[in-house]
Amino acid sequence: MFKVKVRLRHGRDPREAKNAIIQVAAIHEIMITNISNAGPDLSILTASQNDVDKILNIKCVKHLEQQGISPIIPQEVRSRRTIICRKVDSYIFDEGKEDITNQIHSQNNCAEVNELVKFPNRHFSANIMKIEFTDTKMAEKAVNEGLRMKYLTIAKHQIEREMYTYIQTCMKCYQLEDHHTTQCPMDRTYTVCSECSSTEHTWRDCKEETKCCINCQGAHRTLAMKCPARKGAVTAKNKKTSSITYANKAATYQSMIPSANKSIGCNTTVNSMILQAHYNNIVYPGTFQASMTKYYKQNNMPNVLTDENPPSREIIMFVNNMPLENNNNCHPLQEPQGQATVENTPEEAAEAQEPQVQTTEENRREEVEEAAEEQGEEEEQTTESRHYEQNNK
Repeated sequence: MFKVKVRLRHGRDPREAKNAIIQVAAIHEIMITNISNAGPDLSILTASQNDVDKILNIKCVKHLEQQGISPIIPQEVRSRRTIICRKVDSYIFDEGKEDITNQIHSQNNCAEVNELVKFPNRHFSANIMKIEFTDTKMAEKAVNEGLRMKYLTIAKHQIEREMYTYIQTCMKCYQLEDHHTTQCPMDRTYTVCSECSSTEHTWRDCKEETKCCINCQGAHRTLAMKCPARKGAVTAKNKKTSSITYANKAATYQSMIPSANKSIGCNTTVNSMILQAHYNNIVYPGTFQASMTKYYKQNNMPNVLTDENPPSREIIMFVNNMPLENNNNCHPLQEPQGQATVENTPEEAAEAQEPQVQTTEENRREEVEEAAEEQGEEEEQTTESRHYEQNNK
């Protein structure tokens, strides 16, 4: 549900006001779900934000005001409808407000202006206009496309949306950025007037013509946007928000910078993969690309296509500063001239890698067995010679 508050003219009957609101809503095709009492005011409930925008449209507002009903337009909504035009050409700026309003209406698809304020200055670059439209869409279009007045164009880079900063205000004691109305520490019977600062009555019963702010004691209403105390609260809040935003941006930027340790670890992994693939390619020529693809997949890295059979033996020797055998004058990455390169089959390469030298224990075992065999042969020869001598005797 979406809610809009309306204020009744003093002495206006709430029942008659509800009937008037329903009639105005029917004229402007506004879907209202409920109208309830909110103290001296009324709350209009709608089913969509679009219906709220229709109620706060300047035409509907004027229609309700004729019935003694004044919609309370939130400052946030007014800010969304308002644009700031900077560096306005003097040919436009020097015209009257009514003429400028008519020019905006005639040259910008019947855009309707609710209020126009000029901030004159002697310097051309400081000609500033504040324009409040009757609809948020008109303000958005002006920010995105620019404005035409007197057949001149105010470019979109000269136009910006009015910034709104929410300032929490207690509607009982009117302190700024301190507490909510429902948590006000003042006594339940405490009253103060936001118009003249009197503690004898509230703003509803105020008849004083002289205004006095509760927060700064200035000659204006307490809720006036020009209040120095309110402006100070807005500046402090914007400064705090901008510092937080900058901190978030800095943190995001730092997170995008790769860590030095992470980069070193990644380079070590890649170098190990390449080295192992070269070793495999020496044993099984033509397997370099297949090995790298396998390692990329195992380490969650994108695959990179390379040569299937690079000169791995020469590359390994070059990396380790090892001279090539019988070819000291040849570049490490070049094949020796006049010699044919013979590639071994996988079976021959596997046999070449088998150990050719037996262990020490095996050698000792063989030596013992050979010694035992030799000793047995000597004993047999001795026995045969003895038998021969006895027979001769």
